[in-house]
Amino acid sequence: MAALRLSPTMGNDLTMAALIVAIVALMILPLPTMLIDTLLAINIAVSVLLLMTTLFIPNAVSLSSFPSLLLFTTLFRLSLNIASTKAILLHADAGHVIESFGNLVVGGNLVVGIVVFIIITVVQFIVISKGSERVAEVGARFTLDAMPGKQMSIDADLRAGILTAEEAKRKRAMLAMESQMHGGMDGAMKFVKGDAIAGLIITMVNILAGIVVGVLYHGMTAGEASTRFAVLSIGDAMVSQVPSLFICVAAGVLITRVADEQEKKPRSLGQEIGAQLSRNPRAIYLAGGLTMAFALVPGFPALQFLGLAMGLVAIAHWLGKRQRKEEATVLSKPISALQREGGKGDAPAILQQPPHFAKPLAIRMSRPLGELLEADRLDEALESERHKLQAHLGLPFPGAAMWVSADLPEHRFDVLLNDVPASQHTVPGRLLLLNDPASALAGAAQRHGPILHHAESLWLPPAAVPEAQRGACMDLESVIAAQVFGVLRRHAHLFMGVQEVQWVIDRVSPEYPGLVAEVQKVLPLQRIA
Repeated sequence: MAALRLSPTMGNDLTMAALIVAIVALMILPLPTMLIDTLLAINIAVSVLLLMTTLFIPNAVSLSSFPSLLLFTTLFRLSLNIASTKAILLHADAGHVIESFGNLVVGGNLVVGIVVFIIITVVQFIVISKGSERVAEVGARFTLDAMPGKQMSIDADLRAGILTAEEAKRKRAMLAMESQMHGGMDGAMKFVKGDAIAGLIITMVNILAGIVVGVLYHGMTAGEASTRFAVLSIGDAMVSQVPSLFICVAAGVLITRVADEQEKKPRSLGQEIGAQLSRNPRAIYLAGGLTMAFALVPGFPALQFLGLAMGLVAIAHWLGKRQRKEEATVLSKPISALQREGGKGDAPAILQQPPHFAKPLAIRMSRPLGELLEADRLDEALESERHKLQAHLGLPFPGAAMWVSADLPEHRFDVLLNDVPASQHTVPGRLLLLNDPASALAGAAQRHGPILHHAESLWLPPAAVPEAQRGACMDLESVIAAQVFGVLRRHAHLFMGVQEVQWVIDRVSPEYPGLVAEVQKVLPLQRIA
């Protein structure tokens, strides 16, 4: 008889079914205390694993199985509650984990332990569970309401050629998964709330029933029974409530997660929070100042508040310094294509302020636009336009200065000839310029002011342009380079000076030495220029 072979998928399914049956069996079968300790440790480990997982996933859909996991972990926790309750009432012993938790929480004072347990339960039930339940409910409703619009948007992008059939199919599948996931979370949050209520009821029943069992069956006094069974009951409740709190926080983190879809590389929750909180050092400076003011309030611990204030100010100073360094790094990369033809020395970079004297050709741009540019792409675009200029006009590039100005509007750049503006344009940001207004992509384009040869420019986000049609568009660096050299061509006569004539003569001399010699006999270099 051929051996039965299980595929990995079938093996996973059978394992899941066996786990569900085992969880249900925990409610019925008596368990030894060692096994109870092991299962409680597994319960804590699983809850920590789920919490850590929700902190590192890029978006909620990445853990679309969470509603089912929430149901299974809740069922597992309640089964352990029932098993530990039987052990407590039958043997007045439920293992080392529960007893240690009970002694840790009670700390020699039964009233304090009960109060701590009630506070944790109330925080979980009223604050976290209720808030997460409301967010899940609203998220499910908003997702359902937005589905027709998102579906129509996918269909429109498919008809316009912005999406391929495979991409549209994948987006529809993601949309369906998102709606199912939010709907599942709306219902699954009821498990969390019910689990908190059940834990509170089970603890009260354990304490009351434990006193009765201790007095009637174990020969204890009422005081001994209340102390013994209260410690075990509170320990059992805390061992259950701590993992439940972790799961509840994980659910809250998952459904309140708002991921930035514009990011090229998805980021974890910690990365997003860190990036967003450190984006504005001035807010941290202000927080440090207000914290320092609290140190002046009579009766407040001045040392602690001053320490916190100094820490916040130091962090703000470090963040501001890092931001300035990053901006300087982006804007100070050498761009060799800005150098004059035949020029020597280091390649120029985008300056932080205007040069001290007028340049024949210069590009002035706003700081936000300068931060959007990629130095390598700009260098390539300028180099390409330099070759075209020499091929069409035989004119050497006179060199150019480029700097950022805080006085210009956002995304504005000017082309200057001897410090006189010859061209002034504003771009809509890091988008692609559509060269052909009759293209099928034009319907989804953002319309903007004139630039290059366009009376009305059409701009598209890079994600909206398929790779096969990227050739019909120009990136931001290419648009700026083309605009600069367009001005240079229209005013080419202004750039034909002595240096440029000498450059032309040096290039022609190897092939036509006799002609060059005769011309220079008749006309000096200054007259030719």
